[in-house]
Amino acid sequence: MRKTIHRRILLSIVMLFSIGLTVKAQNFGDNLGKHIATDTLRMRGHYIMNAAGVAIGSSTMINGSVALQIDGADKALLLPRIPDTSAIMSPVNGMLIYSFSDDKLYVRQGGVWTTFGSFANGVTTLNGQVGAITLTGNAGNNTITVAQTGGTITISANNTVALWNANRLMGRYLSNAVPAAGQVLMWNNTNQAWEPTSINTLNNLNLSNGLKSDSIVTTLNGVLRKIPASDILFITDTAAMLNKYLRLSDTAAMLNGYARKTALDAKLNIADTAAMLASYLRAASISGLLRTSDTAAMLSGYLKAAALNGKLNVSDTANMLVNYAKAQRMLDSLAAMQNRLNDKFNISDTAGLFGSYIRSQAFLDSLVNVQGRLNAKLDVSDTANMLLNYVRVQRFLDSLSDVQLRMNTKLDKADTAQMLSNYAKTQHMLDSLTNVQSRLNTKLNWADTSSMLANYLKSQ
Repeated sequence: MRKTIHRRILLSIVMLFSIGLTVKAQNFGDNLGKHIATDTLRMRGHYIMNAAGVAIGSSTMINGSVALQIDGADKALLLPRIPDTSAIMSPVNGMLIYSFSDDKLYVRQGGVWTTFGSFANGVTTLNGQVGAITLTGNAGNNTITVAQTGGTITISANNTVALWNANRLMGRYLSNAVPAAGQVLMWNNTNQAWEPTSINTLNNLNLSNGLKSDSIVTTLNGVLRKIPASDILFITDTAAMLNKYLRLSDTAAMLNGYARKTALDAKLNIADTAAMLASYLRAASISGLLRTSDTAAMLSGYLKAAALNGKLNVSDTANMLVNYAKAQRMLDSLAAMQNRLNDKFNISDTAGLFGSYIRSQAFLDSLVNVQGRLNAKLDVSDTANMLLNYVRVQRFLDSLSDVQLRMNTKLDKADTAQMLSNYAKTQHMLDSLTNVQSRLNTKLNWADTSSMLANYLKSQ
């Protein structure tokens, strides 16, 4: 009894599973096997009609000549997609596939897979019922050939003969510029095009020589004009025309009494005076005109070279004393050293510690001698008193400027040399300062101080 119940339960489960598979097959509309539909077969609202054709996506066929009808307002037909046509073992003419290896459609035609729908090669032939044709592309060598009885007519964009409406002439572009009256086509090598141009130049013309009685033809803004021969001056006319004028050969006699350039080169130019007199001393003031006889009295109040050679200028003092120590700085340095020494050494330690060193009194005596020598040197305050009787640079320059204005119209080169022969030049002044500098170089400077005090105790 139990076995019978178990068999019935198992049989029921198998039947339910079979029914489920059958229902699933009907829902998807496939796996019909060899069954032949004898009536309308409904699959999810779509119909396979019991007719000579099949309609998908529609409940009606367009007509009886249609074998397969596919309708869909928002759907498309998806063809079989294969990587290679060789995957189809037994191809039949009329098969249609899509190759995703090169993204092209192929049809089996005449035993060969042929692609279509690709426009890379363009249209090569047309029948006689074609209307207007427009060719586009960048190749630049597209042609149109029209066959006719007795020969062919060829029209090419790259033609080498004149065409009635082409944009090229002898294979060269024509400009889009609108021509004006009287213009001709002329080649523009810069724009590489034939352009409308007005003729205004004549080149490569073989013309014979004209006569003196001939007129000259000119142009103005493209208009031809004539210059009569009577208004033209010829070279042969110059002899008579210049008969009363000075000739080049007469120049020597005419300028015989005048100074030549070689003579003028030795004369004093106004422009040379400033540079020539820049190194000389000038008078403080001139009430009247400057004359040679006035020179001695005018310069009597000024120093001569012999007196100036032993003097110092204000500007020289600063540079001369820049490497020397001032007395106040030396005293301040000694005072600072003394303060530190007072805080460091005991009386009982001094004898043993400084047994081999110079004593402070001897050191002070040495410093006193140095101080005495420094006191004998030139001080800043002494400089002012020493230079009190000398002319300052600005006043001296102002005075020289006044003299310059008057001398520009009075002095000659020969007079200047004689007048200034007894006065000091810049070089003499510099030589005198060099002697002073040489003497100062033998005095005590910073480098000597360092070596002299090398064996003494420093304040630190």
